Amino acid sequence: MKSTPDWIRRRISRQDIANEPYSAWNSFVDIVATEAFEDLSDIQRFAHLVFWYDAEVNNGGHLQYFLKPAGERASETLNVLLEIGFETQHSIFSEALEIVRSAPLPSIQTVEEYIAEAEKGKFDQLDRRYYTD
Repeated sequence: MKSTPDWIRRRISRQDIANEPYSAWNSFVDIVATEAFEDLSDIQRFAHLVFWYDAEVNNGGHLQYFLKPAGERASETLNVLLEIGFETQHSIFSEALEIVRSAPLPSIQTVEEYIAEAEKGKFDQLDRRYYTD
């Protein structure tokens, strides 16, 4: 993926935030969700990894996380969760990652294949813990 040149990086002013307080949060989400990983600062990379882990798990569980591009950065995500003190999420993610490492997920091309894999319930207990802990 091509890096964004410095001269077109997004900016938000104090005046923008004063006029529309929600714009700070929206800008944060926009940056961590859409900016090329390589273009982010270290702290933004942490936020990016945690954002996508949470977003994918909340949308479709750990199975979805590992099948999406975010799952390609699983090792980095595991380290970040521990580094920022998210001990519960780190524990859950560590168990989920061990499941994937011990039995890699198949390549899934169709909704039917996804449903068949989801029905195996490999991550059901961990998903429930994630949603409730």
